[in-house]
Amino acid sequence: MPVEMLTDLAGAAWALLASNALTAFGLLGLGMLAYWVFDELEEAEDKAELIERTGERANQTVGDIGGSGRALLLVGGSTGAMLASELAATLALFEGLPFLLGHLVFGILTFAGLGGYIPLTVYELGLAFVAITVTSSLALIRYRSTGGASSA
Repeated sequence: MPVEMLTDLAGAAWALLASNALTAFGLLGLGMLAYWVFDELEEAEDKAELIERTGERANQTVGDIGGSGRALLLVGGSTGAMLASELAATLALFEGLPFLLGHLVFGILTFAGLGGYIPLTVYELGLAFVAITVTSSLALIRYRSTGGASSA
């Protein structure tokens, strides 16, 4: 019984935090600021120095968080670009690429049509499948006939 009660309480706390995320972040920031003020209170000689030292700690923390976010964005972007490049190289080796691409887009359009996101008829879905398959087949034939070089 106590485990279920704790689980329910944790679930309610999480739901409250999730629904009030900005309030939670604000309270976290306010708590950190209060901690820094009380931590610097003994060492500061006057109010101006207290404010200055607390501001320096806050500035350093915000700068560290921003630097970490930029590094994470850079790593995520480069990883995504590498994965896309490897996927493109792998798909270029695949003989049935036009048909795979046609079926993939056909499946996505069908799913979107059945879900009501895009109102498409069966005729329009079939036409999209044929157009994508023929276009990608012609592009693959052209790619192979030029030896992989782009003709710009």
